[in-house]
Amino acid sequence: MTASDFTRANGFPPVSRCQYEEHLRTCLALMGALEASLQGSRQALLTLDLGGTERGTGEQIEWMRNFDEVLRQMAGDAGGKRGSGSGADFDWGRSKELEEELRQSERRIRNTLRLQAALLARIRGKLHVLANMLADPSLPYRPQPPGKTGMLHAF
Repeated sequence: MTASDFTRANGFPPVSRCQYEEHLRTCLALMGALEASLQGSRQALLTLDLGGTERGTGEQIEWMRNFDEVLRQMAGDAGGKRGSGSGADFDWGRSKELEEELRQSERRIRNTLRLQAALLARIRGKLHVLANMLADPSLPYRPQPPGKTGMLHAF
């Protein structure tokens, strides 16, 4: 959801185009930082760096909190000055370039998240095998069945 979608969906037209563009720039900066953090986490996952993965997750949580705060500010800034609530008097067309940058950033983040989810699933499988080997190395093990979360899956 872009910033303009958020403000339109909630009936909060921005107070001014300048303020709206400021919010978009803030969102872009936060999304850029989130994207960089996700890239760092991907590298940590690829090298099996648990500390780096934890640091990255903490950073990402903080960036998401900051992003959520910006969205709340957008709603709060416009909430007291709604006017008609339709946003019809606001020229939405002037910020199309920033909105497009925001959409592109969103796509990159989604692609990075898909890759990170696949890496996490792969690592989870490796950890499952390791946990089973440590639990009882004398038993033969099979891959974990889908939907099962138990530790031991012996033949």
